[in-house]
Amino acid sequence: MFRQRFLIEARVACQCVHQNLIQTYEAGEIDGHYALVMEAPQGETLRTMLDRCSFTDELQALGIAWQIAHGMAFLHRFGIVHRDLKPDNIVVSNEGAVKLFDFGLARLTESKLPTQSDLGQTPLYMAPEQVRGDEASKQSDIYAFGVVLFHLLTREYPYKMAGQEDLYNAIVYRDPYLDPLYRRGLRNPQAAEVVKSCLQKDPAQRPQSFDQLESFLRQFAPPDQIANTAAMLRAMSLPPPVPGVGPKVFENARIVAAVEATRAIEAAKRKRQPKKPFPWIWVGSGAAALVLIGALGFAAWKWMPRGGAAGGTASAHTKARPLHGGSMTSVPAGQALIGRDKAVVQLSAFEIDRMEVSNREFLAYCDDTGYAIPFGAVDKDPELPVINVSIDDARKYAKWAGKRLPSAIEWEAAARGSDGRKFPWGEEPILERANVGNTGYLLRANSRGDGASPYGALNMIGNAWEWVEQPAPLTKEDFHRVKHLFQPPLDPNEPSFQIRGGSYMHYTNAQTFEELVWDFAAVPARTKRMDIGFRCAR
Repeated sequence: MFRQRFLIEARVACQCVHQNLIQTYEAGEIDGHYALVMEAPQGETLRTMLDRCSFTDELQALGIAWQIAHGMAFLHRFGIVHRDLKPDNIVVSNEGAVKLFDFGLARLTESKLPTQSDLGQTPLYMAPEQVRGDEASKQSDIYAFGVVLFHLLTREYPYKMAGQEDLYNAIVYRDPYLDPLYRRGLRNPQAAEVVKSCLQKDPAQRPQSFDQLESFLRQFAPPDQIANTAAMLRAMSLPPPVPGVGPKVFENARIVAAVEATRAIEAAKRKRQPKKPFPWIWVGSGAAALVLIGALGFAAWKWMPRGGAAGGTASAHTKARPLHGGSMTSVPAGQALIGRDKAVVQLSAFEIDRMEVSNREFLAYCDDTGYAIPFGAVDKDPELPVINVSIDDARKYAKWAGKRLPSAIEWEAAARGSDGRKFPWGEEPILERANVGNTGYLLRANSRGDGASPYGALNMIGNAWEWVEQPAPLTKEDFHRVKHLFQPPLDPNEPSFQIRGGSYMHYTNAQTFEELVWDFAAVPARTKRMDIGFRCAR
């Protein structure tokens, strides 16, 4: 019976050629063992990506969900019930495509041949009818999809349980715990209703097909957003840098080409939208830039604003400047204690942006000059820091604004104050004052006022890494590891620079948390990543 069922299902799997499915090429028997020859895309499972990257951007989640629904709709049209839909059985390829695999529990709906128990499925994603021992159906897959979408949007599960037996009882008898979904404050609240409908106890009350779900999700993840999700997924599939002894490297250059390809879409979308007034005042030539040792750059933000004080208390050093961009804070001339060992460095007075450059500010520059819009800047909250910018992008904005990028020494001095403190706010490692720890959220540029530096600069630690004007050569090992991630490939003579402060994607412990204020990571100048931004100085 097993051989007959295996060959029937394998033959059908070979006919399932779809962009969101792992391709099965051949099936047969080798030395008494049954074998499948399948596509092996380079990438990682969605589970691995979620555990490591902790992203929770709503549009990305809906774009991923649309790709899953697209693949499942195709399977169901072939009469195949997956039976084990979960993040572990979803691959995100290095090109950003979302593909379903592992149909070991899948079964043709019209097949009458015996199959293993549905209890082979992962309990967290089992539908109530499966827990009761009833036959799995297409509606069971829709229930599992609802759990996956809930997890994508919240990083939690819809049931609180003490163990597996309690989980089974919760699935069958208790209403799903949807509070995290509603607390999220979704920009598309209908997405919460999709999850709720998929998790109905009665299969007849759930959406009746993945075609229906696919069509519904497309409203919130239009074709250009779905295409762009692939680039963002690739960005998340590369681990962020970890400060330590000496420079470290991370890169997202595999998505550079994809990001470039989406710029025309972004620009077209921007042109279709009416321009909004931008509150800055131009005063002709402006003031001359001060000469000093280096400068400081920084970016702070999360995918969705959550927690932390907004804006904080304005420092006496902070003052608005009659130039492009946000307010700046003054750092007086004098001694600065720099590095692990607090080396004494004499600095000239300088000014640095109190907050990182926001999407709103960078888009004003793009509107004024016709410069290419960074990936995602149009659709994000305008007060989030701008990201996906190279150091050259940052320099050009700074020049337009009558400013420049800070040096590494200036950045650290602005973060630590004249007393060389361990953290911008003092000596205590208060994790809640910095957006680190792989949180998955970006914060607005004016957030976390309780974590401000002595000079009033916000988000100097965490939120987003920040470009600084400090060359940082790659090691030979790092260069060979990343050179082919770029298109065209990285050249040995290309420059690389420091980024400072860590980001919301940066995992930290007690030791590395303290190092963030003085350590750095080295990245090639062409790097554009979803957790690197900048701020200006002068």
